[in-house]
Amino acid sequence: MQNETTYAYVQDVAEEWEVYERLAAALGDAVPVGLIVHVAGPTDFGYRIIDVWESRAAWERFRDERLRPAVRKVAGTGSAVRPPTFRDLLARHVLRIGDDAPT
Repeated sequence: MQNETTYAYVQDVAEEWEVYERLAAALGDAVPVGLIVHVAGPTDFGYRIIDVWESRAAWERFRDERLRPAVRKVAGTGSAVRPPTFRDLLARHVLRIGDDAPT
């Protein structure tokens, strides 16, 4: 199924997994409006995040209203957190639970 509004990204962060854990704790457990799925885990070079959102606007709202303030809280003003590698993923094929299966 081609989807014109779904927005996804892959983010590689060259920081210890503990940095992610502190950031996740600062964000809390409330699932952001518009988030479809969030997956994160440690890698050989830090950690990777893969997110799928209902729209780019939903992602940007979360980023501006919750994520950036949480990053500032975790990193402080003398940030040791290195900029992540962030790649948009053009979601051309999206399957969701509840979508009609092809016949």
